[in-house]
Amino acid sequence: MKPLAFIFLFLSLNVFGQDVTVDSCFTDIHQAKNKMVHGLKQGPWVEYEHLIPAKGEVTDTGAAYYILTIYKDDKPVGTQRMYDMNTGQLIHRYPKRNKTITKVEMHLSAFGVESDDAPNIDAVIDFAKDSGKCHRSYYDPKYKPSTYYLDTTQIRHILKLLQQTDLDKLKDNNDISMSDQPSSTTIIYTNLGQYKVYDYGLRAESPLQEMYKIVYKLE
Repeated sequence: MKPLAFIFLFLSLNVFGQDVTVDSCFTDIHQAKNKMVHGLKQGPWVEYEHLIPAKGEVTDTGAAYYILTIYKDDKPVGTQRMYDMNTGQLIHRYPKRNKTITKVEMHLSAFGVESDDAPNIDAVIDFAKDSGKCHRSYYDPKYKPSTYYLDTTQIRHILKLLQQTDLDKLKDNNDISMSDQPSSTTIIYTNLGQYKVYDYGLRAESPLQEMYKIVYKLE
């Protein structure tokens, strides 16, 4: 086979066969395979973005944009392209934006039946400043409020828990049977938006349970 014919055949198999491995070739949403290998993203992926960060699995339903990215071992390679969901028009080209967690606010309430001596905690954990300030208060006035601080190890532990979590899949604990329990709220701030999780009775799923223990000094 002549060299030029071989090159044309190779390009045909990769581009027209939609086996996209070269960044400049990946401009068609239909080429996306969204393949996972050993838990890592590999090859061409299409992902969706909403104007307001969505909870749970992010699909094309209600999405404002779709994003084409080539991954190697879960890391983006080359240029990421964002397209308008309705028109398919290219809007931006930029390196893959990594999600950076900047701060967490936790408003944890233990007020309820037989909980006069259980505290309510308002915590602000600023990862950029490496600070974690917690204010403790009680329903019963005979218990005095106080302020305490998380140490560096505790702050970094919370950050690591969040970094290992898919924030888009965090769910509220809206168990009707627990609706008579006090309601708590956790707000996670990132450079791409914020995530707010509501919880009845401090029974939310991981990693919030672990975070509650750290903030309540139960670990």
